[in-house]
Amino acid sequence: MHRSESTNFNSLSPELIHSFKQLFKFIDIDNDNNINKEDIKKLIKVMNLSESIDLKTMFIEDSDSITYPEFLTILGNVFQGFPGYNDLRDALLAFCQEDKKESLNKIDTDDLFHYLLKSGFYISKKEDFLSQWKHYIDVEHGISYFKGSEFLENFQ
Repeated sequence: MHRSESTNFNSLSPELIHSFKQLFKFIDIDNDNNINKEDIKKLIKVMNLSESIDLKTMFIEDSDSITYPEFLTILGNVFQGFPGYNDLRDALLAFCQEDKKESLNKIDTDDLFHYLLKSGFYISKKEDFLSQWKHYIDVEHGISYFKGSEFLENFQ
C-alpha cells in the first residue's frame, strides 16, 4: 500500500468505523497516535500471541508506523464488500435444520466447514477451523456446532 491509497468509507457503517477507532487506540499502546512496531511487539507480548508474526508485512515499505487514516484504509479495504448482518444471517439460516430455524447456535460444523472449503475458505483443515474459531464452537454429545447467533452479535 502506498500512503496515497484510500478506500470508499461510505460502505462502512459508523459503528464499524467506531470499532476500528477503538481497536486502533487499543493497539497504540504508547498513545502517540501511530501504531508502530514497538506497539505491535508489546501487543504480541501482552496478548501472548505467536512471536512468529511478521512485522514486515504489517507496515508500508520504508515505514515504521501506521496512522489512523492508514489503519482505517487497510481495514476498510479488508471489509469492503463484506456481507452485512442480514446477508450473513440468511446464509447461516441455510445451514439450520428446517425444524430448528429459530436457533442459529446449532449449525453443524461439518456441514458449514464443507461449504466453506468449497468456497475457498482460508483454513483447509477442520481441526484448525475448530481451534481458530473455538469461541464460536459448542460441543454437545460429541457433535460440534457453530454458534451463529454469537457470531452475528459482532455485526450489529
